[in-house]
Amino acid sequence: MSNNNPDLDCTVYMGNFNLTPTGSTPFVMSNPIPPNTNVAPRASMSTRPFQTRWEKLFSEMTEISFPQNTHYCPSSCTQNKLDRIFTTAPRSLQVLLKHNAGTVKDPTFWYARSLSDHSLVFWAISPPSTSQPAQRFGTKKEWTMHPHYQERMNAFHEVIKTNSASMSTTQHRDIVISLMKETALQCRDKLFLEQPESNHSILTRLSSISKAIWTQDARLANILVQHSDLGREFVDINDGIVTCKKTLILNPGF
Repeated sequence: MSNNNPDLDCTVYMGNFNLTPTGSTPFVMSNPIPPNTNVAPRASMSTRPFQTRWEKLFSEMTEISFPQNTHYCPSSCTQNKLDRIFTTAPRSLQVLLKHNAGTVKDPTFWYARSLSDHSLVFWAISPPSTSQPAQRFGTKKEWTMHPHYQERMNAFHEVIKTNSASMSTTQHRDIVISLMKETALQCRDKLFLEQPESNHSILTRLSSISKAIWTQDARLANILVQHSDLGREFVDINDGIVTCKKTLILNPGF
């Protein structure tokens, strides 16, 4: 079902796959000091007969990562990450959701109670809350590194400094924040024109496209269609309904 309708349905796989993530190594518990050697020796080549098949399936999904170990091996006194979470949910949707993933207590907690040598794993997702106040505007490094940002901020510095005596602290702060936001957005637009094929510009456009489609923001969708080649390529608007023209192509972009 999720293969036929990736925009409407998704599948989640979670549990003990008996395969650790690529590059991960067991955590040695018997010798925790010094910390820089607190890693088990390099693991030998796996002899699991279905490993290649599983890894091929994993490569077509998104893995939900979390820092905790999930399995305790008493014979070697090590912990590893055999329990994993995968989903077929579109990546363009995942960037808009709030995520919380991890384990319920350490695996040694369950082992000491003779219940299991694995911890329970969980993944909680939710849409951003509309009841909370809007988040503060954040300037990106690429915007503040643009020459226009420093030039404009320096030009307004003397003006603000000259009139700061007649302003309260709150007024001074609000003016500076407003100026920073306005200048950063100008730099963003300049980067779109100067570096349209850069990773930063493409990811920013894709994020906006994703937001317009999944939140049905027709106003944002119209802006993207009018001012962006990527917007015209991916976004379609019919009777106020925003849809994606090339879902399978858009999602790998993330």
